[in-house]
Amino acid sequence: MRITPIEIKGYALRKKAFGYDPREVETLKDLAAGALEEANREKTLLEEKIRELSEMLKIFQKNESILKEAITTTQKMSIEIKENAKKEAELIIAEAKVRGDDIIRQSQARSTDIGKEIVGLRKQRAEFEASLSALLDYHTTRILMAEEESQKADTEADKVKYLTR
Repeated sequence: MRITPIEIKGYALRKKAFGYDPREVETLKDLAAGALEEANREKTLLEEKIRELSEMLKIFQKNESILKEAITTTQKMSIEIKENAKKEAELIIAEAKVRGDDIIRQSQARSTDIGKEIVGLRKQRAEFEASLSALLDYHTTRILMAEEESQKADTEADKVKYLTR
C-alpha cells in the first residue's frame, strides 16, 4: 500500500458534530501507518543493501590495492630480470671476448712455433742433404779410387804375367 505525502495532505476528512469523522480519521491513520511501515521496511532494506555494498566495496578496494601492489611488484621484478639478463649477457660476451682473444693468442703462438719448426726442419733437411751429398761424394771418390787402384793392380798383374811368360 503506497501512499504519498501529497495524498495524505489532500485527504479530505468529513466533519461531524464534534470534529472529524472518527472512522475516516482511523482510516487515514491506518493508511499513514501502513505507508510509514512500508517506508521503514524499505529504508531498512536499503540500509542493509548499503552495508552489503559497502562491504563489497571494501573488499574490491582491498583487492584493487592487492592487484596494484602485485602489478607494481611484477613490474619491478620484470625490470630487475631484464637488467640481470642484460648484465649476464654482457658478462657472457666479455668472457667470450677474453676466450676468443686467448684462442687467437694461442693460435698465433702455435703458428709461430710451427713456422719455427718448419724452418728448423728445412735446415735439418739441408744439413742432411749436404751430409748425404758429402757422404756420397766421399764414397764415390773412394769407389773411383778403388777402381783405379784395381785397374792399376790389374795392369801391373797383366804386366807381370806378360813378363813372366
